[in-house]
Amino acid sequence: MAHSAQAIANYFLNKEVPITMLQLQRLLLISQGFYLATHDVPLFEEKVSETKGFISSIWNEFKFLADSPIPIGSHSFVYIPGDGLVIPEVRAEEALKILGKVWEIYGNLPLETLHNV
Repeated sequence: MAHSAQAIANYFLNKEVPITMLQLQRLLLISQGFYLATHDVPLFEEKVSETKGFISSIWNEFKFLADSPIPIGSHSFVYIPGDGLVIPEVRAEEALKILGKVWEIYGNLPLETLHNV
C-alpha cells in the first residue's frame, strides 16, 4: 500500500531534529528508492517533478523556508473532503522499518553529503 508523501515527510519531521526542506526532499527520495528496491512497489504515490527533482507537494508546503530548518513540531498536511486538514502518518510496519533504516543511515548527514547519495 502506497502512502502519501506527506505521511513520509511527517515521519522525518517527527524526529524533532532540525532539517531543511532540501534535506527532507533527499530523505524522501532515498526512502522511495529503498522501498522500491526491497518491495518492487513505491512507498509513496506522488511522482517526482521532472523539472525540479522534488516532490512538488512537499516543495510547495515548505519552499518559503528556503535553506532554513523546518521548525521543530512542524507537520505536512493533506486536505480530505469532509475531514479538513489532516496530519497523515505511516502505520504500516514494513514502511516504518524502511524509514527507520533510512533515518539511521542518512538522518544526520548534511545536505552536501545527501546530494551525493
